Amino acid sequence: GVKYMGVYSCTGANFTSVKLPESLLEISSEAFANSGLESVTIPENVIIIGGVYIESEDRFGGAFRNSENLKVVYIKSNALQGIDPGAFLGIAEDSIIYTESL
Repeated sequence: GVKYMGVYSCTGANFTSVKLPESLLEISSEAFANSGLESVTIPENVIIIGGVYIESEDRFGGAFRNSENLKVVYIKSNALQGIDPGAFLGIAEDSIIYTESL
């Protein structure tokens, strides 16, 4: 199965929901940036929810950056080792992030 959501893999996507595979290990920087996602469930094997500081643009490039409609994030992962500080930068102000492992 799919193990990595690569950089920019779904940037700007117009869908409101997505079913991420249980085989997923990493969600890379800007994988879902500027997307129309309203909710997402992070599968239980995900180790990293990524991001990166883009010095030339003086901004963070987080996995879900500026997905302004993203209101519910459910993190099922019990293997999670890191969430980049910019991973959820710019999502809906009234968002709720649920976790099982943190």
